[in-house]
Amino acid sequence: MFTGQLTEHRENIIKKLKNNLISVKCLDYLHEKRRRKLYRRSKIYLCFKKFHNDNYPEGARSWYCLENSFFFIVEKANIGKKFLNKFCIEIENPNETSVFSNEIIKILQNYSHYQKIFHRKLKFFRNFPFYKSKEIIKFTHYLNRL
Repeated sequence: MFTGQLTEHRENIIKKLKNNLISVKCLDYLHEKRRRKLYRRSKIYLCFKKFHNDNYPEGARSWYCLENSFFFIVEKANIGKKFLNKFCIEIENPNETSVFSNEIIKILQNYSHYQKIFHRKLKFFRNFPFYKSKEIIKFTHYLNRL
C-alpha cells in the first residue's frame, strides 16, 4: 500500500513493482479510520522518497508507521541515517528494477522473518530516549487528534 502524492519517481517504482506482478494499491490521502482499515488488508506500507535524488528518509510516513506499528519499508537514504533509518527496513536503489523488485519479493516470501526484524526495530524505537521527550509526546498527541 502507498498513500500520498504520486511523483514521477514514486510512479516509476510502482510501475516496476507491478510489472513484476507485485500488487500495489496507491491511494490518495486518507482519513485515519480508512487508512487503518486498508492497512490491515496490506502486507507492507511503502515509504518512498518524493524524488529520486532525495537523500532524506521519508520521515512523515515512517514516523506514522512506527507510531502505529505498521510494517513498512523505506528507500535507503544517506542523511538522517543516525536518526530515523535505524528503525526502518531499508531497500537500496529502487531505480534498478530487478534489484528492487527482488528485494520486495524476498520480503514477501519471508514475511514472518522480516516482521520479526521490524518488531525488534519497533521495540528499539519505543525504547529510544527521544521517544519519551516532552516535545515528541506533545507532537504525537497533536497528530493523534487529527
